[in-house]
Amino acid sequence: MKRFLLTLFVSLLSGAGWSQVWIPVTESDAVSCRNYSQKIKENSFHSSVTWKVTVKDNVISRTKVLFSETYYNENGQPSRIVYFGDGNRPKSFVIVKYNSRNLPFEEVNFTADSVMIGGTIYEYNNDNMLSSQISYVGNSVTSNYRIERMADSIVVSEVDSLGKVISNGSISSIATDQKELVFRRAQNPEITNYDYDILSEVTRKHIVGGAEKKVFIYENDKVVKTSVFDRNNEEISSASLEYDRFGNISRIIERREKDGATNVYMINYR
Repeated sequence: MKRFLLTLFVSLLSGAGWSQVWIPVTESDAVSCRNYSQKIKENSFHSSVTWKVTVKDNVISRTKVLFSETYYNENGQPSRIVYFGDGNRPKSFVIVKYNSRNLPFEEVNFTADSVMIGGTIYEYNNDNMLSSQISYVGNSVTSNYRIERMADSIVVSEVDSLGKVISNGSISSIATDQKELVFRRAQNPEITNYDYDILSEVTRKHIVGGAEKKVFIYENDKVVKTSVFDRNNEEISSASLEYDRFGNISRIIERREKDGATNVYMINYR
C-alpha cells in the first residue's frame, strides 16, 4: 500500500479541470499534502489561475478560456475555488473548510450569486486517513462512501441510509515499482443497472460511465499520467501531467480516444 497517493492535489471537481484539494487516503498522501502546502507557503503563492485550450484534429483553438481560479489560505491550502463559464464570467465557486488538524472536512458548492447548491463532508480515522465521504444537496444525502483498509487493498463501499452496503469496489496496486494503480469496480449483483466509478466519487476523479479500471502512473512520487479503460481493456481517455521547477502542476493534457478531442489546462501560480 506504500505510495498510493490516490488523491493528490490533482483531484477533479466538476467533471473536468483539475483543482488542488488534497484528501489523504494513505500515509503517503498525508506526507504529500504537507509537502505541497509547504511549497505553496514558501513561495508565497496566494492564488493560481487555470486556463483551458481545446485541440481537435491537431488544430489548437485560438481561444484561451479562463477555467478556474484557486485561492490559498495562510497554510498554503486551497480555501476558495472559482469556476468560470461563457465570457470568462464566474459560474460557481467552492469554499473549502479545514478542521483543527488542517484536513479538509467540507467542501461547499455555491452558484455565482452565492446560492448554496450542496457539498461534500470528509471524515477521517485516528491516523488522519479518509474513512468516509458524504455528498449532499440541500438536506438530502446523495452518496455515502466508507473506506476500509486491508492488508493489500482498500475497499470502498457505498451504503444506504440504514448503513446497508449497496455496492462496493476495491483499489489495489499492480506494479509498485512502476507506481501504477488500478481500480476495479465490483457491483452488487442485485443492482444490475447501477453504473458508476466508485473511485471517481471517493477521490473526486472524473466520472466515466462504463469504466472498468483506472491506472495511475508515477515518477518520483508525482502522477505523470492517468488512463481510463473500458471492460475490453480499451483506453477511453487519458491525462498527462507536467510540473514546474517547484513541483507544482503547470500543465495537464486530457485526451479522449474515440475522436482525439483534447483539452489543455495551463496553471499559473501567483
